[in-house]
Amino acid sequence: MINMSHIKTAISQGQFQSFNHTIVQQLANRFFPRRHDSPVNKIIFSLVLAVFFALLLLVGLAGNKLFGPPQVNQQILSIFLLGTIYIYILCVVIEFQIGSFLQMIRDNLLGALVKEQDQQRLVRSMTTIFSVRRQFWFGLIFSLVAHAAFIALDPSLVFKFGLGFILANVIFHAFHGFCVYFYIAYLSWAISELKNYQYDLFELDPCSTAIIPELAAQLQTTISIMTLMVASASIIFASTHVLPFPSVAGMVVLMWLSTIALYFTNRYILKSIIVRAKWEKLGRIQDQIREMENKEKIPSKETLDHITQLKEYHDKIKEAPDSPWNFIRFIGTLNTLFWPTFGIIASNMGDFLDLISKVSKFRLP
Repeated sequence: MINMSHIKTAISQGQFQSFNHTIVQQLANRFFPRRHDSPVNKIIFSLVLAVFFALLLLVGLAGNKLFGPPQVNQQILSIFLLGTIYIYILCVVIEFQIGSFLQMIRDNLLGALVKEQDQQRLVRSMTTIFSVRRQFWFGLIFSLVAHAAFIALDPSLVFKFGLGFILANVIFHAFHGFCVYFYIAYLSWAISELKNYQYDLFELDPCSTAIIPELAAQLQTTISIMTLMVASASIIFASTHVLPFPSVAGMVVLMWLSTIALYFTNRYILKSIIVRAKWEKLGRIQDQIREMENKEKIPSKETLDHITQLKEYHDKIKEAPDSPWNFIRFIGTLNTLFWPTFGIIASNMGDFLDLISKVSKFRLP
């Protein structure tokens, strides 16, 4: 039998954390021994990670002075700095998301699950999501594969970046990989598990149950993080002109398509939870009506009144909304994509017009 108080205590004590958090915790304990293993809050996490990234950046610069090109290319330095800032922001965003996710589980989700089997499945999923070994190996392999792919496409990058920047960048992108692992593991759990749990929902209007807005907020963050990752990469490549503009335009299209697809996937998850709860209740009401209709060959006035009330109750539940996400929410999601797209086009207006001209010529006979 699962003990929910033990799980809530484990969450409060920090037993479920990202690998980034674990590293920062170790750094804070080493450089501030008076902390005595005190938990690292979000502000300390952000500060310690910023200091660590700054030191790693200096190590990369020093390594290039010793082993790399004597003069660092301005474009390469811009790419390196922008990439580092992006990874830092992503690490902080993911850390806040993890805190929100764990708080939602502790305060809302565990109590909303009806079946003990669902609670056990949730704990197993959390163990997988926060597996230290999985996070470490995914982050390391993610970084090495990404660098190997770029070097294979353009071997001159080794000489352009220099050994110091490459080694520092491998470490930076390992942190990037730790974030990507959590996002993928979290999204996989949401898509495959979340809609299959049985929830204790308000029967007359399941959509208004407290847990539904909490789940909707968590699912909305998957869209926000997806937009952040793809939009940031597109802006970096567009502003530094590392990739040709058609490739950047392809990334922008990918951002729109992936965000829209994720919106409808998340909406389907919420709708599945609510519709299943509605039809479970509707099925019970229908059984009651059939039982009362078959009980008497000629129903009495009292029975007919009771059946009428049940039908009205049935119709109220059936007419209740199936999802908290409506068309206005969809427009709001698209609005978050507009400004990154506008910024990329505005900063590359000449390339954008050239691309439009080429596409127009291609279509004309």
